[in-house]
Amino acid sequence: MENSNIHPAGPQNADLAGELLMETLYGFGVYQNGLGSAERGRKALSDYFRLPGNRFSYQLSHFAYVGGKPAALLLAFPGRLFGRVTRRTFWQMLRVYSPVEVIEFFRRAWILKDEEEVARDEFYVAHLAVCADFRRKGLGQSLLKHANELALQSGLHKVSLLAELENTGAIALYKGFGFTTVKTYSHPHQLPLTGSPGYVKMVKDLSIEE
Repeated sequence: MENSNIHPAGPQNADLAGELLMETLYGFGVYQNGLGSAERGRKALSDYFRLPGNRFSYQLSHFAYVGGKPAALLLAFPGRLFGRVTRRTFWQMLRVYSPVEVIEFFRRAWILKDEEEVARDEFYVAHLAVCADFRRKGLGQSLLKHANELALQSGLHKVSLLAELENTGAIALYKGFGFTTVKTYSHPHQLPLTGSPGYVKMVKDLSIEE
């Protein structure tokens, strides 16, 4: 797919974005963002997507279009923004969750105690998802290429992402696109809660291609 079909997202894409973001989060999204409910998680992520400045915002997102329809989502940003957008996400929680849900959110977060590691010199691909009807058409590769271009536009020469250990298909895709695994996070104790035994951090060095 050509990059001409990739465009910045807008608040009008929120409903679809919520569905795709939940897919990228797997069991963690249900447990944490949905407080145990996949439907609640999709709504919460859609609500965040509509708001500016947070880590799930449309402002950080692009959609690939096929036949005029949004078909795949890329949410990515420079690592130097990670702290800022994460704090903004917390500030906006009461616009997304009820006070009782906020308390439950932090209770669940305390149990998990997971933390993403994003360096300031990396361009972070936080979420990449393709709608079911458009898979195996090269959209994932197109969005990864677009992420590379956005990274270079931001003055960065490293692109990083996280992948669930059990998502062997995605890991194979990223390896084929030049990413290498730099760290493995193992948390088998969280398996009963999130359904995942851990994840890997992968990085692509764009300077090698220059």
